[in-house]
Amino acid sequence: MRVASVEPPTITPATAAVMPAAQFLSVFVFVVFHFSTIPSVTAQEPKPQPPLLSLDGHGAEVYTVCFSRDGRRIASAANREVKVWDATTGKELLNYPTRGTNVFGVAFHPDSEKFAVGVSHEVRIVDIATGKDASVMKCAPDFLFRIAFSPDGKFVAAAGGLHGIQPGTVHVWEADGGKHVSALAGHGAPALSVDFSGDGKYLVSGSGATNGSKAGEVCVWDSKTGEAIRVLHGHSNNVYGVAMSRDGRLIASASGVRGGTGAGELKIWELLTGKELVDLKGHTGTIFSVAFSPDGKRLATAGSDKTVRIWDICTAREILNIPAHSSAVYSLAFSPDGLRLATASQDKGVKVWQVPAPERPAIHPLSAAELDVFWSDLADEPARAHRAIGRLATVPDQTVPLFRKQLQPIAALDSAQKESVARWLRDLDENRFAARETASRELARLGEAALPALREKLAGTPSAEARKRIESLLSRFSKVPSTPEELRSLRAIGVLESIGNAEAKLVLKNLVNGVPGARITEEARSSLERIAKAATPSLWP
Repeated sequence: MRVASVEPPTITPATAAVMPAAQFLSVFVFVVFHFSTIPSVTAQEPKPQPPLLSLDGHGAEVYTVCFSRDGRRIASAANREVKVWDATTGKELLNYPTRGTNVFGVAFHPDSEKFAVGVSHEVRIVDIATGKDASVMKCAPDFLFRIAFSPDGKFVAAAGGLHGIQPGTVHVWEADGGKHVSALAGHGAPALSVDFSGDGKYLVSGSGATNGSKAGEVCVWDSKTGEAIRVLHGHSNNVYGVAMSRDGRLIASASGVRGGTGAGELKIWELLTGKELVDLKGHTGTIFSVAFSPDGKRLATAGSDKTVRIWDICTAREILNIPAHSSAVYSLAFSPDGLRLATASQDKGVKVWQVPAPERPAIHPLSAAELDVFWSDLADEPARAHRAIGRLATVPDQTVPLFRKQLQPIAALDSAQKESVARWLRDLDENRFAARETASRELARLGEAALPALREKLAGTPSAEARKRIESLLSRFSKVPSTPEELRSLRAIGVLESIGNAEAKLVLKNLVNGVPGARITEEARSSLERIAKAATPSLWP
């Protein structure tokens, strides 16, 4: 890899996707998976196939590639230029000279008429029709690596840092005007990769020392507040690629050492708990890029072993292995319809591949005992719950009636509870430490039903002690489910979203009637919004 002033990692922003309904084929499979962990994946035999398109013309290694939101264009970036191609014919539509080196990120604006490119210390937004810079956002001294637009196009984020092991930062600007709005600091090494969730609520970023001397980490940020809500540890090397599912429930991350000889690491995490779901095995080298398919059923990955691999999300099995390039594959991206995959390589090539549509899962009804077990598993450890989510989504005629019976909105406080809460809120200012501790404990036990009273008290003029305790309670409610029942309900909402039919939406609408601000209330509301967008092609391909 040839660069001017920094030894670059190579990563890609990935497309966002929705949580899938996945397949379990029989009662036999139910037994095998229920009483075991998600299995390690055995690499499939490579399946040579000609690409749909070979986009030749770059004079240097191609670091990154992406599809436009409308699926009509592809952008690819090397140090010397960004090229925009017709995604159907392969015709070159634009050659934008970068006038610099260290070009590691490119991303289309959601309107498909502009793209952003990261060049050394700045991000430029370029108008495709004119080939001119619409705005330039500078960020010295950090070098900027991968970049991503928020789904609504209002913001652009870039992963950044300096060479070595210095702390990294994710920078966010307003796309219109280029105002720098936040610098998300927290990575212990340069931030190398970044992606938004499909609803724009979260940012995920990966980091690593570009010299391979420090293990990377994955950070998840609240995109409004800039708060780091999760820091995921588990990778032993640089995290070159991150992707977040469209619904924000799953995170994929890929790592390795550039130029190393060992197999990279490929992990899928559950945002709700911050725990690892599965470690996918198959690649024999560093993994540079990950991307969720738009339907959420598959994950595409690529790396230094020159292959592109596609995995079934629910079963954690490799379903396709393409020997894609003659050198390392640095970047990949799904088309909006999920039926094509663009790849960029160290061999200076960009290719477009046909991806088979996912098979419709066979529907095998569950027995009453199996249904009970899967309902119970939704409150269990993440890997077991993940299998339950996939299986329950394949039998909507059984799952939705069960959830309609079991899931209830967060109820408002009755008169007696309101009196108790008022007393406990007063006790937060008690002189006696024991009284303050008892009040905090009782309010925590009551859970999110106490949210309106807590927020009302906080909006007033509480003492410093009361404010500290209330803020602690609110933070606890917002981060980690407090009970197994709440955890099960939140995961069940994901199942209903993946089913997405009229009956499922009625259950979600009932949950929205709960206490405003409660996690179950707001998760159900967000799920309904995503279902509506997914059903509107003009808004969400």
